[in-house]
Amino acid sequence: MKHLFRLVATSLCAALSAACASPSPSAFVVRAPQAQAHQGAIGLGSRAESSQHSKARTFLYAANSSSISVYAPGGTIPIRTITDGIASPSALAFDYFGNLYVANSAKGANTVAVYKPGSSALLRTIAVGVNRPFDLAFSPAGNLFVSNNLGLVGRRNVPGSVTVYAPGKSTPLRTITDGIITPHGIAFDKSGDLYVANCCHNVQVYAPGGTSPLRTDAYLAFPQRMAFDPYGYLFVANSGGNYYCPGFVAMYAPQAIKPQLYIQTGYSCGPFGTLAIDRVGNVYVPSMSSNDVDVFRARSNSRLYTITGINSPEDLKFDSNGLLYVANNGSVTVYAFGRKKPLRTITSGITGQVLALALGSQ
Repeated sequence: MKHLFRLVATSLCAALSAACASPSPSAFVVRAPQAQAHQGAIGLGSRAESSQHSKARTFLYAANSSSISVYAPGGTIPIRTITDGIASPSALAFDYFGNLYVANSAKGANTVAVYKPGSSALLRTIAVGVNRPFDLAFSPAGNLFVSNNLGLVGRRNVPGSVTVYAPGKSTPLRTITDGIITPHGIAFDKSGDLYVANCCHNVQVYAPGGTSPLRTDAYLAFPQRMAFDPYGYLFVANSGGNYYCPGFVAMYAPQAIKPQLYIQTGYSCGPFGTLAIDRVGNVYVPSMSSNDVDVFRARSNSRLYTITGINSPEDLKFDSNGLLYVANNGSVTVYAFGRKKPLRTITSGITGQVLALALGSQ
């Protein structure tokens, strides 16, 4: 369901492209990255994500269409399964207190389900202001942000929104609609600025507490997911749509509005999974259509190696030990740093496509 939802969202982006300002093909020129490191933003929250390098002894959460399996550190058999309130999760995230938040994207669900640490029972449901949730992120202040990707309803374009919730609340603190066009991934930099990947060729940036764009990062095709490297550089995964095939990843220096570098992946126009970046800044780009993960050198379009032998990689996460977790169709594979072959493969408790991963304390 989630895989289908992503494919439909990409198609809707192409349908909407006539209403958006298309970037010039001449803009897609590879530029050499600056060598100077910037001690700036680090991605927070969401699948982009605050838990990307989580604390030691992290538990793995793997979401299927109707359940979430939880694994102890190093384990391959679920210690418990969450089914209450689960309906095709599109994203998982943890708040400061360790509560689990699940964005349910199934048709008619339109909720964010919340669970206490260590519990499989539904604590509460956030429904007001939630409509086809695509991604979740927590701001440095602890507020929950939900991107609502409405796409097309009938033949009418519904731009969507990002709704904001104060800690522990189930009604929106505020709603962001200015500059929002079918939002996909959301993320925060270290200063607390919000980044929203819009369907139509841009990423909008909002100051903390703001509802109008601070600036627009442009020269994109159909951006889906984002991640920050340890130096504050922003990486944006773009599907090709019907116009800019194959897909690519754009890299922005901190505060820049134009890409400094384009990573040409060679992938088809189909959707990307979630980007991940390791501690030294190497970029991991999963392709659900090519069934592999390409690894690129930090702030470069130089490919280091490719992880193959996987099936429809949907989500990537790193733990505090540098282990890479890959969500596949029918499994989660775990890799040591720099390795192409998995340390272990998790299949118990997995049914069909693994839609999202998260790393939590219990």
